[in-house]
Amino acid sequence: MKSKITLSLVALVLGFARLNAQILPEGTTCGDAIALVCGTSVSGSTLNVLNDNTTSGAGQCVTSVGSGGQIWFSYTGISDELVTLSTCGTTNMDTKIHVYSGACGALTCVTGNDDACSMQSSASFVAVTGTDYLIRVGGFGSISGTFGMSVSCGSNTGGCTDPNASNYNAEATFNDGSCEYLGCTDPDALNYDAFATIDDGSCDYCNGEGSISAQLYVCTFANGADVSLTIADETGVAVWQSGTLGNNVIEYYDICLQEGVCYTAVMSNLANQTGWSNGYFWINTGGNQVINESLNVDATAESVIFSADGTCSTIFGCTNPEAINYDEAANTDDGSCVVIPACEGGSIYTFSFVSGAFPSECSFSIVDANGAIVYSGLGLYTDTPIGYACLEDGCYTVIMLDSFGDGWNGCYLEVSGGGSMTQFTIDTGDAGAGAFAVNAEGCEPNVTTGCTNPNADNYDPTAVYSDNSCIFSGCMDSAAINYDPYANEDDGSCEYCNGPGSVISALYLCTFSNGDQVELEIVDDQGNVIYYGNNFGNVAIMNTQICLLPGVCYTANMINNTGAFGWYNGYFWINANGTQIINDGLDANAQYQSVQFSIDGTCGPIYGCTDPNAINYNEEATSDNGSCLYPVAGCTDPNAINYNPAATEDDGSCISDEDCESTFVVFELNPGTFANESSYDVVDANGQIVASGAGYSTAYACLPDGCYTVNMYDTFGDGWDGSGYLTVY
Repeated sequence: MKSKITLSLVALVLGFARLNAQILPEGTTCGDAIALVCGTSVSGSTLNVLNDNTTSGAGQCVTSVGSGGQIWFSYTGISDELVTLSTCGTTNMDTKIHVYSGACGALTCVTGNDDACSMQSSASFVAVTGTDYLIRVGGFGSISGTFGMSVSCGSNTGGCTDPNASNYNAEATFNDGSCEYLGCTDPDALNYDAFATIDDGSCDYCNGEGSISAQLYVCTFANGADVSLTIADETGVAVWQSGTLGNNVIEYYDICLQEGVCYTAVMSNLANQTGWSNGYFWINTGGNQVINESLNVDATAESVIFSADGTCSTIFGCTNPEAINYDEAANTDDGSCVVIPACEGGSIYTFSFVSGAFPSECSFSIVDANGAIVYSGLGLYTDTPIGYACLEDGCYTVIMLDSFGDGWNGCYLEVSGGGSMTQFTIDTGDAGAGAFAVNAEGCEPNVTTGCTNPNADNYDPTAVYSDNSCIFSGCMDSAAINYDPYANEDDGSCEYCNGPGSVISALYLCTFSNGDQVELEIVDDQGNVIYYGNNFGNVAIMNTQICLLPGVCYTANMINNTGAFGWYNGYFWINANGTQIINDGLDANAQYQSVQFSIDGTCGPIYGCTDPNAINYNEEATSDNGSCLYPVAGCTDPNAINYNPAATEDDGSCISDEDCESTFVVFELNPGTFANESSYDVVDANGQIVASGAGYSTAYACLPDGCYTVNMYDTFGDGWDGSGYLTVY
């Protein structure tokens, strides 16, 4: 009877277990694959599906296999047809497709694909008659979601499907590996083509008399598509010219140079913007670097001269023989030429800039009585003449500007002509004006003053320099939710958060690389928009205030206005009453997403610590915000040497030198640059460790008389980086 009762109990337990077993969707394991039929479409969901890579044997197959869940399909080959599987246009999920032959646990890769069409996939394979195939559909990385997949079958016509190949077959439905590529197959040739499979006799060699083999290195950054580089010999024949380089690329090229020849490298930006964004090139030959250059950030084109054997190099200077500062040794003009103009019916005036501190902040213009600019210039680190002008008789105004707004810091402009010299400068501020006469009397500055800030309400585009009259209207009450700290004139626009139970809440938004595409809209449960923002800019942080009411369910609509690409880790949060009530961002594979929230739990998540083991556990919280605090074990005695003020639970580790009947020793480790690499232990004569530490740590020990060994370790193997040391006292 006893055994029967026991068996009955076991049966009941097993039955209960079966009732509570999870019922998995079809296709979640390769042993339960869903059969596919040509000309149909299927759908599936990997949400809450466990990953089975280990049990199924699914490994990298053309592309890596994701760590999220999967849905398995099966297909049996019929008449060696070409089968194409595609999730393109059926889902926003970032999918991967893998096709295997063989049985579960012993799979053999057939083909795979990731991102054939944006973030979706398409894979084709020849299904051999009678062969069984297993198809895994999952997400990139740990991504999960829903998907659709089409199954199409067609004729099996093998051939070369690469249009770049010499034997490209436009009628081929799959690549049979027969592609042939013509080119130079000799690695010693200048034009060696690593992708060529058939030599076409085009190889070029650098083996003529006086020839020098050289290596050209080109590196681009953000504007690589606009980078242009041409290297030409003395006759203007290009020995190398760039094609489309692309952004963030590094390219190596073999080129052939000649002894005794001067080459010119012309660098330009095809977009007519400035510089190469830190991109650069260099040429090495014979183990030496003969040139290393970049297009300057303030230039759209620039030339430099070099040679492979030291015959010549770039000498910058004025190359205009008619200029007063002509440099006959210069071979590259640097734009410094100063030419005295022909002057009939007027007087030649000379402008010299005498440098003090920060001349790069200074600029000036010479304006005639009609307001026309007759000469302008920038501050330079030079005391020599920087320009000339032929001036008719009359009064002239000197307008001086300082970009930093602290005056010219000892710099001044000298205007010489007619047997006299006048100096002009700005003592303080961002602008100033003066006047000089050319065979005239009673000259005064002819300038318009006013508000020069384009953001001001009373901006005057005709004003030459500011008279501090700018008006910025806005709400000047700091208690208002739209308080404008820059406003100096209240326009009556202040808005207040003063409804019953209303709360002024802080809205924070952070963008990364796609900030220009981010949109955020917050509406109440009546559809009223209480906040809208867009075009925040990349890597931007926005702070503002909004007014929220209790009992109201708010909806935050997150949008990417270019497509289903998320916010690239951008996010927003709202704090109210000292608590974060929402923290969210648009998912990586979505274009639009909504989330609800409230300030009092009316709807949406309640953020807080959801771990019952934490000391600040919030039983009302529905979404963890990472705020959990846990007990910290340590010494809680303030009188102990190793007192830890952060400790919440005493672990009995408190140390006091008064309790030591031998010698109380302190070991203080102060490592060098890389603290995480440093550690040590102290061993007594019996080989027992009596103290140890790592990083920036302090250890204590009560040691009897004797000899002790200190063992010091560095995990990287480069020592304690010079400044690291262990102090024992």
